[in-house]
Amino acid sequence: MSEQDSGSESIPTDYEIAQDAEMDPIGELAEDWGLGDDDLQLYGDYTAKVDADAI
Repeated sequence: MSEQDSGSESIPTDYEIAQDAEMDPIGELAEDWGLGDDDLQLYGDYTAKVDADAI
């Protein structure tokens, strides 16, 4: 008998997992990583590019 036939719960789709995820502001994450505002090019609250010299 396969896993699907055994009555077990189905695995959530990637979309469902993404919808349930809670995003943190990129500034808070960058601070945790030791990066300052000068090291980032912000693109909204959740996206940024990191300056290559900061890596």
